[in-house]
Amino acid sequence: MTRLRAAFIGTGRIAEYHAPALRMAGFALTAACAREGSTNVSDFARRQEIPKVYEAVDALLDARTEWDCIIIMVPPEATIPILSKAISLRAPILVEKPVALSSAVLEPYLHPQKYNVMVGYNRRWYQTAAFARSFVHNGGPVISSLFIPEASSDNLRKGERKGLRRFFVRGVHALDLARFVFGDLELKHVTRLKSEEGRLMGIAAVLASTRGDILQLSIPFDTPANYAFTFGRKGERFEMRPLEYGTLYKKLETVPSSPERPIRTYRPIPQEHIEWEATSSGLKPGFLGQARAFAALVRGQSPRNMATLEDAYHALRLAERLVSDQ
Repeated sequence: MTRLRAAFIGTGRIAEYHAPALRMAGFALTAACAREGSTNVSDFARRQEIPKVYEAVDALLDARTEWDCIIIMVPPEATIPILSKAISLRAPILVEKPVALSSAVLEPYLHPQKYNVMVGYNRRWYQTAAFARSFVHNGGPVISSLFIPEASSDNLRKGERKGLRRFFVRGVHALDLARFVFGDLELKHVTRLKSEEGRLMGIAAVLASTRGDILQLSIPFDTPANYAFTFGRKGERFEMRPLEYGTLYKKLETVPSSPERPIRTYRPIPQEHIEWEATSSGLKPGFLGQARAFAALVRGQSPRNMATLEDAYHALRLAERLVSDQ
């Protein structure tokens, strides 16, 4: 099978994760460029053995015969102008999340025209995410809890949003994962924790799926913790802690008190362990599955798990509603 030729727009740290995964998925990396003023592109191209380096995005886009698809990996503030030009070429595109920092920016891309664009929400290809989705939909409704510590109260006061950039860039990743597992979610209730000065310190919310699942969100800012996602129904519980590792519990053991430990305790018994991608050692979790899905998209297929621009819009819109009443 002929190798697919991929062009990189953006050569920062995230590109270092994409490159080996794309190669393993059957791509040849043939061209690269970075934003104006970047000093990294030449070194990146040399390390990754990319033969063509362009000084400007437009120059790379004009060299349409040198590549079959594009991976866009620039900061979200710079993504949309590049994405818009790339879309006009009708080329398959993989664009890094969250695509933008405002859902309104994505509204022009929500009309019925089909865009050949995959958004890089790589957690959709975790084995734990696939297990969670199956767990939820192959049984009765669940009570779920999602812990998102990826937000900051730095410089954030009432009426300001710039201090929430980390939440919109990284925390929104978890909101997309929740929508991937449950489907559409309706925000039922939200409470925001604020300091005396009006600074937003955290968010708690309750959401519901169309099939009746309840999802509790806990978003404490500046908390030294990792993500956690749990799902429980009568007789069983699945836990992703952190998101790359999952454990299924179906039994509870009672440990009687003793002179050394004068309290009775209850210990869940693990039934099954799930890890992210045992076959892709050395790659960032989810990136190989994502690269393989992108290869399918480039070949004209429709990958099941891919995030679209509409998915990116809904994840951002949910983040905005959690942060503000607007």
